[in-house]
Amino acid sequence: LGIEKAQEKLIKFFKNQNVTLPKILSLSGNTPPKEEENLINQFQNATPVILLATQKILSYKYLLKADLVGILNLESLLNFVDFRTEEEALRTIFILSQMAEKTITQGYDSEAKVVKTILNQNFKDFYEEELEARKDLNYPPFTELIKLTYHHRDQRQTEREAKIVAERLNQELRVKN
Repeated sequence: LGIEKAQEKLIKFFKNQNVTLPKILSLSGNTPPKEEENLINQFQNATPVILLATQKILSYKYLLKADLVGILNLESLLNFVDFRTEEEALRTIFILSQMAEKTITQGYDSEAKVVKTILNQNFKDFYEEELEARKDLNYPPFTELIKLTYHHRDQRQTEREAKIVAERLNQELRVKN
């Protein structure tokens, strides 16, 4: 659900309720810096106002305070193939919840570990479970990971070079183990 779609739905909602539409502002990674500053000033000084934002809002976590924060499509924070995904989602939700008196979330999986952690405020259990899973899977902090990225105009050349490095690394690892 993008910002534009959320804005359309908000406008429709307010029209259907026969209520005056508040000012709606949008902040995203595509917002030019000068416009960003203007949006933040408008948000801080206008009432009523709704600010629709992407994760860009996290760069203003100490500047913005709201009565209500809504997190739409919570699962989008959890759909990354990265061992830190749940930790990052928890951090994001926590920061957003600190920016408002009330926080509402919209999602499909109320049983998700991140959702339960936020609702129960049980960060210690989350930390311990996450650490245990990382230990079992040999993820940091129990090991070190490196990422090698190859770029070349010729895709075949990129693949050849990457395979050579992978083979050398595998040989080194076999020798050391």
